[in-house]
Amino acid sequence: MTDELTQIGGRASFCEAAHYGELAATGEGSTVPWAYFLQPDLAAVLFADRFWAEINARLGTLLDRAEEDELDPQLSGKLADEIERLARDRYRGGVVRREVAWRSDGNPIMVTLPAATLAEALEGLVAFLRTASRQGRALIASL
Repeated sequence: MTDELTQIGGRASFCEAAHYGELAATGEGSTVPWAYFLQPDLAAVLFADRFWAEINARLGTLLDRAEEDELDPQLSGKLADEIERLARDRYRGGVVRREVAWRSDGNPIMVTLPAATLAEALEGLVAFLRTASRQGRALIASL
């Protein structure tokens, strides 16, 4: 299933603008200090939950599939606050099961995750965004 999700949407990334050209060279599962990745299953659930749509409505951002949005340091701080608020409200406990896409035969692709897994990934993203904001670094979000 992860392969299917990678083909559909792939991982989401938040990358320092100065390093954006290097992003394509980072392999799946790579860890670099200038980028934060959300794996395909997490990214798919967040889209299915309209998580980014709600943030876009509140902040005027363009965090959407196949779109890139530049985040100045101030916006990164605001985004961190919104992500933290939404994650706390939506992913407190239990299991999250979402229909995230459909196969060519019409059968759904489902993702099931512990809510804690989503919350932990979003906590890491919040920390990354706040660090970039404090350090005055522009980011590019590519979902």
